[in-house]
Amino acid sequence: RYNRDQSDLERDNPENGILLCSNCHTLIDGNPVKYTTQVLHDWKQSDQNSPKLQDWLDKRIPFMSVISSLQENLPIRPSSYHGENSLFLGRDVEISEIIDLISNRNKVISVVGEGGVGKSSMTIKVIRKVENSFDIIIPVSLSPDITYHNFLQELVKFANSSFLNSLETNDLKDLLREILGNVGRILFFVDNYENVADFIDSHPNENLKRIHSFLESLPPNVSIVLNSRNRSNLAGETTINLHGLSPDIAVDLFIQMARNYLPNPIPEEVRLKIFDICKMVEGHPLAIKLLGGAYKGGGVSRLKEMYDELFSSIQSMREHSERHRSIAACFNYSYRRLTPKLQKYLFRLTLFKSFFIRDAAMEIFGIQESVLTDFFQRTLLRRSAIQGKGGQETLVYDFHPLIKSFLISSNSKNFAFTPYELKRYIKFYSNFIRRLYDSFYDDIPTKSKLIELMSGGTANDFWEAINGIENESKRSVISNLLGLLLLQTGHKAIALRYHQICYDIDNRQEDIDRIANDLTNIAACISESAYSEKALSIRRDLAKKFESEAKYKKAGRQYLSIGGYCAQKGDYAAAEVSYKTAIKNFRKQTGTDMDIADSMQNITLPLLKNEKYKEAIDCAKESVALYEKLGHKWSAAGASANLSICYSKRNEPGDLDYALQAIEKATEMDLGEKNTRGLIRDYRITSEIYQKMNRPD
Repeated sequence: RYNRDQSDLERDNPENGILLCSNCHTLIDGNPVKYTTQVLHDWKQSDQNSPKLQDWLDKRIPFMSVISSLQENLPIRPSSYHGENSLFLGRDVEISEIIDLISNRNKVISVVGEGGVGKSSMTIKVIRKVENSFDIIIPVSLSPDITYHNFLQELVKFANSSFLNSLETNDLKDLLREILGNVGRILFFVDNYENVADFIDSHPNENLKRIHSFLESLPPNVSIVLNSRNRSNLAGETTINLHGLSPDIAVDLFIQMARNYLPNPIPEEVRLKIFDICKMVEGHPLAIKLLGGAYKGGGVSRLKEMYDELFSSIQSMREHSERHRSIAACFNYSYRRLTPKLQKYLFRLTLFKSFFIRDAAMEIFGIQESVLTDFFQRTLLRRSAIQGKGGQETLVYDFHPLIKSFLISSNSKNFAFTPYELKRYIKFYSNFIRRLYDSFYDDIPTKSKLIELMSGGTANDFWEAINGIENESKRSVISNLLGLLLLQTGHKAIALRYHQICYDIDNRQEDIDRIANDLTNIAACISESAYSEKALSIRRDLAKKFESEAKYKKAGRQYLSIGGYCAQKGDYAAAEVSYKTAIKNFRKQTGTDMDIADSMQNITLPLLKNEKYKEAIDCAKESVALYEKLGHKWSAAGASANLSICYSKRNEPGDLDYALQAIEKATEMDLGEKNTRGLIRDYRITSEIYQKMNRPD
């Protein structure tokens, strides 16, 4: 900061300097109130004490830029949590105890209890009550097959940073620790920690050990609440043991589950018999939900039958551990109340590797939505609603892990798709990925959440179905579409798996054009310029080859890709030349109007950057006209918005009026097409034009 009281010698002294990347330099210069001299001195002192500083500088890692971006967006927390349950009763004492521990800054709180006892539901209830005390809340669910790198990438989702996703494991680990130590108070919610703790000693696994060590090494401003079946998880933890519900709450839960089949008011003898049942299963919430969901009326006599059958079943069970006998007996009771057809349907659903939607169950197994609803009401399935465009809900289903394990253990010999089911399974997910790709921008919130839920873990239905496609060319196409979707939604590590499939297949088939595309996508996943340069070299060779063979459309598309890469690098002179060469090739061949329109749309950015405003405006006008001729209203709206930007950038007399006319035309088309994403863009551009016009409206 400039200080008029300093001498020139003091001002030029290294003690008065700080080395920043261009992004941070611009950010800090523009906000002297927030980034005071003292703040900058503190940063400098902190960085000088960091052994990682020079390494990060060498690798062009913008540490402070990431932190500043996060601080601008606080608080950061998910809108919903997997396992959140609207039907939640009791646990007031435990909730109060955990809130007190969090308020007293206990670093690690372990909520310990057997499967199905309600750890996740209760912990989420706690988080909802304390979330205003935290700047960032990061939920992560652990599976036995999770890798250390994937675990770190799950954590950095909160930052919404493509840069962080591109880092190697060690850089990501170190940078993540530094970031977490500099952005306020943070809460980690770690679910299913027994999947780490159970395997660290009994099955040595380097990935799980590193996850364990990372959590133990987090800075003091990070609080951890984890759920586990084990009593010993992280060093220095405070343990909250979760047992069954109190008798009164347990009875109320049963009544809530069976309310459609119970009289109102409930006779005392009915309540007493429910009390006996709940006591026998020790108030286990999942057991009670299963029993309440299985009760279909019949009064005291039916409840007595339930009690007697459960008692006999629990006494005779020896294949389950003692703590699982009551829940296993309750599951068996509920399962036996299903018809043979419904039993078969329920078991077939366990073949899904991840979350699934109604259409998947219908098209693969012929299961109607009413059957899924019945399973959900019986607590045999879990269901979540994804809020999408216009308030519409998309329902997704999965199993509680205990329920799934009971089903598989009782039917393990048949735990596989039939050939006919497998064929439909592969066909459904192949078509589903195509539909997601084609309609992604119609409803981004829903599609993004579906992609996230269905692509989680190393084994999921997308992965299994794609690897089941026998035709390698088709497998490459579907893998590429899913990889692009994952890139769009920020899941670069997972996207890389699918683009690697494409690359391997296309190499075997020696499809040079597709290899270049694969290399470009792989480069986008890992931010490795060598792949991009290799792709660029291939595209240049292909472009010349296609030109020599008079295959002008194919040559034009190569030049179009080359122009995009040059523009991305900031080489706008080269981008302009490539786009113009693409247009020249397209004009030599009929049926390329769409390609010409796309090229005209893309070339406007380099022309603007090269201050060729009239040429940019002419190209934008031609792209609007071509898209309208072709009937592509969404593209025409985008081109009209682009034309508006061109006029606004030139800003000669009358240009702002032309810019306003163009963006109003774009807005009208987007309103007609109900294009929410386009409308957001249109309103932003309109606002910027009004500001230039000094119009307050």
